[in-house]
Amino acid sequence: MNGVIYDGFKCIDHYMFYTAFAQLISRITHPNEDVFQTLKMILSTLMVEYPHQCLWQSIAVFRCDADNQPLRFIRCRAVYDLAKRTDETGQLKNLIPQYEYVAAAFIRVAEDNCPIGTQSPFSQRYAYLSEYFRSGKMSPAIWTTERAQGKETKEPIRPSIVVPLHKMIEQAIPTNILSTLSQFPDANLEQTLSAASSNTKFSTIYIHSIDEEFTVMKSLVRPKKITIVGSDGKKYPLMCKAKDELRKDARLMDFNRLVV
Repeated sequence: MNGVIYDGFKCIDHYMFYTAFAQLISRITHPNEDVFQTLKMILSTLMVEYPHQCLWQSIAVFRCDADNQPLRFIRCRAVYDLAKRTDETGQLKNLIPQYEYVAAAFIRVAEDNCPIGTQSPFSQRYAYLSEYFRSGKMSPAIWTTERAQGKETKEPIRPSIVVPLHKMIEQAIPTNILSTLSQFPDANLEQTLSAASSNTKFSTIYIHSIDEEFTVMKSLVRPKKITIVGSDGKKYPLMCKAKDELRKDARLMDFNRLVV
């Protein structure tokens, strides 16, 4: 079965598998080692081809607690390590710590006990995040002792973090890819596959900065509504909510998008 799946991965446009990336990454703790090895090859290949999108969908797994979830911790790093080794561009070596830092920083913002209402300036209260998008300088306070080793000594690099919105992370499967799965395939299948691959490109709008004004909403967990300024000059709202389990909702939405 593993061989059939991997052979299919090599034959079908990889975007078909990318649409199920969140489902695949959630199964890296599968008890069968052969299944994991197949998953590792598929996931690492997808990370190389769709780095920003895959990092946003897997960084929470990458940041899991090594003590409470040791197998998940080890296997996710194995996937990331294989992706870095096979990435000929070398960009994943820089992107992984960037996404890890930003994820940790957003969680810190979400968990901060801030008064309800409209607040400002964001850059003063959450300097570790605003300064990072401005200069690329990481704050050692964000990292745990284990994760911080060597990271604060690196030369600051202006981050390339894609705006984490649905249209930046996912998109509908192009019809020319779907046509390649027909029981009556196109006579020019090779050209069709090539065209399909070239059309599965995502918008690369990066986070440029964060607006100074943000709102702490009146509810039990006090979520914060912040506004991201994209590299295209447009503003995108983002909700930072602490202590909430969103993975089940996200997986249900993933499934709905697959079958609709």
